[in-house]
Amino acid sequence: MHDLYMNHKDWDTYREILERQGYIKDYELTLIDSQGSNLTVAVTASVSKDQSGKIIAHRGIMRDMTAQKQLEQQFRQAQKMEAVGRLAG
Repeated sequence: MHDLYMNHKDWDTYREILERQGYIKDYELTLIDSQGSNLTVAVTASVSKDQSGKIIAHRGIMRDMTAQKQLEQQFRQAQKMEAVGRLAG
């Protein structure tokens, strides 16, 4: 799993929060896909513990947010250009 993360420190931070709280909701991470491209994902996960309370697994889902993030960035850029146009006018 560690090799999938664009920034390896993100994996450590994610694990620390998940293991401290026992769950994590919509935590954004940047991963690397099999072609080497960046993916932005939102993770919702929880830990599984054995009878002694030791964490034995993480379980959850990742939603690909890459396209949504790109659209948000394009929208912000369009808003900036509109503001510049208004100032110029």
